Amino acid sequence: MKRCGFILLCALVVLCVLLAGCEGKTAERSEAGEVFAFCGGEAENFAKTFDVNEMNCMEYRYTMDTPVFCRITDKAAMQTIFDALCEMKIGERTDMRATDSEQSLTFVKTDGTTCMIRFEQRNLLYEEDAYQLENDAALWKALREVK
Repeated sequence: MKRCGFILLCALVVLCVLLAGCEGKTAERSEAGEVFAFCGGEAENFAKTFDVNEMNCMEYRYTMDTPVFCRITDKAAMQTIFDALCEMKIGERTDMRATDSEQSLTFVKTDGTTCMIRFEQRNLLYEEDAYQLENDAALWKALREVK
């Protein structure tokens, strides 16, 4: 009986070690804001060095009956939207998808550098997967105001 308990304990330890080594995409906090850190790479670097005075514009694309394009040049509005993105939290991956509700925000710097964040039905899109968002009301309010 003691031997079975020891074997079971060893199996659990091995399982824990294996699971700890598995890397999944998880939301991470950073000074860049959770959404930008989650998207990683260029998006995270963009957010860490964000300066609204270096912004040329922001392009907001969304779908109504047809795709709509809105160019935002007001620096206060761009800062508000950026701040709202930084305050959002990433939730669980979701399988609930809607092909007719994609939205994108593209920040365009004066040097031509861009950073795009995509959404679908109020979920973050990242590498074709959708993730639920939390604390996102300020973003949608700011976007309604610039339409």
